[in-house]
Amino acid sequence: GDGEPSTTDGGAAASVARLAQLFTELRGAARMEAEEAAEARRAHASFGREAHEAIAHLEATVERHRSAAFEAQESQSEVIATRDSDTAALQDEMSMLRSIADQATTEASALRSKLSAQIHASRELDERLMEAERDLEDAREAAALDEELLHEPDLEVEGAIPMAYLRVIRQVDISGWEGIEWQRGYTL
Repeated sequence: GDGEPSTTDGGAAASVARLAQLFTELRGAARMEAEEAAEARRAHASFGREAHEAIAHLEATVERHRSAAFEAQESQSEVIATRDSDTAALQDEMSMLRSIADQATTEASALRSKLSAQIHASRELDERLMEAERDLEDAREAAALDEELLHEPDLEVEGAIPMAYLRVIRQVDISGWEGIEWQRGYTL
């Protein structure tokens, strides 16, 4: 009418306000996902260093025990040649050292298995992180398109093109038809 806003103008203003609100929410979510991704990277790096240090320590321990066992064997041979009475004591010591070396080897093997599982889990986390970063980038691109569409002159009028289609048309304008990745292979 004369001087009063039409329902179409009110609907467009409400749509613009809702899009602005959604854009703000998307920015907040993107910021949170970026912070979570950075924290995951820091945790992954710290875990890798600790695991490698633990394995190096265990390998050094195993090597020390093996060396001790070898030295005990050499000592045992010399003592047997000169003193038969000390043979039983040396064999007990040798057995104990072998047991310690076997235990250290078992522990090192268990740690290697655990590290392998954690590395696998870390790789899965990296893949999920990369997927989240791609989703974040897609969300940023969609938000940028929405921001551009907010400034377009009254394209969404009653009976005109819906906003969802306008976004797709805008992406085709920017990326070209071949540059669009269609959901489930379906196009417009």
